Amino acid sequence: MVARNLQCANHVIFVSPLHARSEYEYHSIMTQAVGRSHRARQQKPVHVHHFAAARTIEVNILEKWNKKVMVMRNGDFILVSPSQILPGDIADWSGPSLHGAVSGGMEQDF
Repeated sequence: MVARNLQCANHVIFVSPLHARSEYEYHSIMTQAVGRSHRARQQKPVHVHHFAAARTIEVNILEKWNKKVMVMRNGDFILVSPSQILPGDIADWSGPSLHGAVSGGMEQDF
């Protein structure tokens, strides 16, 4: 992650996976980036955009945090509650489970 002074920014865009040792660290990094754009003197609404590649751990995390499921509906990817999945929706975009996996010598707790 590149640390910048974001107090003038009103759009936060996450375009690549964050490399974190735990889900807590992953969430903390994202929260810090969004929080920096909400600094004093921010006059505009802040918009957060998160681009996630299909079938990655990021999809798992987004689904878990939002308690929703990612589906493709009419060519667009959206998060919906399980009860809102329609017959034409394509689901199952989650990535592999990394619970207990070892990556780069660091144990993941996702």
